[in-house]
Amino acid sequence: MSEEQRREELIGTTDCLEAIGVFKSWKNFLFVVAVICLVLLQICFWLIDANVIRSEDANAPQQTAVSVKSAPVAAIIELAAKTEVDVPQDVVAKAAAQSKSSEASSESADTLIVEPNQAAAGKMELGRVLHIKFEHIAWAIRVCNYLLIFAVTLYCLILLFCLKISLLGRLGGLNHISRAFLLSLIVLVLVLPWQKFFGGIVAGLIYTPSELIDTHANIQGDKIINIALYYLRFCGLWVVVMAVLIFAQVRSIRWAKATLRRLGVM
Repeated sequence: MSEEQRREELIGTTDCLEAIGVFKSWKNFLFVVAVICLVLLQICFWLIDANVIRSEDANAPQQTAVSVKSAPVAAIIELAAKTEVDVPQDVVAKAAAQSKSSEASSESADTLIVEPNQAAAGKMELGRVLHIKFEHIAWAIRVCNYLLIFAVTLYCLILLFCLKISLLGRLGGLNHISRAFLLSLIVLVLVLPWQKFFGGIVAGLIYTPSELIDTHANIQGDKIINIALYYLRFCGLWVVVMAVLIFAQVRSIRWAKATLRRLGVM
């Protein structure tokens, strides 16, 4: 092999190493972003599931307690206060007598509770332990969904570019980078919200705030199988995505080390 050919190969290898350095930095950065988004999504889920979010929805219907044994005396006095009219004492005495006679028959129905719809009740049943509103959790879920799709998509593309560079520059480590790219594709497929397109058939990892709160409200007191599917949807799928993403990152790290070892850098 002539000196000119060796020089060209050395220049090509150096260019490939520079490109690998750039892609490796971005790959690690996007991996960290994806992991942070996954952790935040899981924290949001458990905050909702444990009923420790203070929900203050002004438009949500509240529980209304209507007293069945409201005393006529109180009603008359309240009416007199509103209209500023003097109520005769004999009228008050008659109302008091009627109230005492009707107390025995109305003891079994002291209070009538008007319940709101089930989805709104799920919001209102959320605890008020933390000073975090449901609107804050909804905002965090939307931001994490956007960043997660963005990070995972770019992560897959960067691994694809690394695979092409390894093939073109004959840098080695193709076994590791190929596995890492396939694993990243699996992560991308699992993350996408397939329930928006195939509702009731398949579901993706990311979800909207309304979807989470409605599912949480509807699962209360449901069958064991539905509760199991609920936790598999929001917890089991998360564990699978996190594990596959970590495996992809480990494979890409092995690829980088194998490349440097073959070139004699390590």
